[in-house]
Amino acid sequence: MHTLLSAGDLAREPCYTCDPPQLVHVLARPKFERLTAYLCDFSVRSIGIVTDRGFDIDTLLVVEFHRGQVGLSGILTAKVRHRRQLSNGRWFVGCSLSRSLTAEEQLGFRSG
Repeated sequence: MHTLLSAGDLAREPCYTCDPPQLVHVLARPKFERLTAYLCDFSVRSIGIVTDRGFDIDTLLVVEFHRGQVGLSGILTAKVRHRRQLSNGRWFVGCSLSRSLTAEEQLGFRSG
C-alpha cells in the first residue's frame, strides 16, 4: 500500500484531464452521506473532483466510480490535500490516493 502523498509530490506527477468530467460518488466521515461529484483530472496517485461541498483538508473520502462494464463499480480511498471554491459556488478538491490507479482505471478515466 502506498502512503498518501503531499501536495508537492502530487504536483510532480503527469496529470490527465477527463473530458467530459466523469460522474462519481463521494462518501465522507462522519455521516458517510453519499454526494455527487465529477472527476475532472487525475494522475497515477491523485484525483481532482468538483463537488458542492468544500471538504476540510485531510478529510478521508471514499470515491465510487463506474467501470467500463455496466453494473460494475470501483472504490478508491482518497485524502483531501487542497481545495478552492469556484466562481459558480462549487468546490474543486484535490486528493491523494491510498494506492496507485491501475492501467485499466487510467484508461477508463481517459476514455470516459
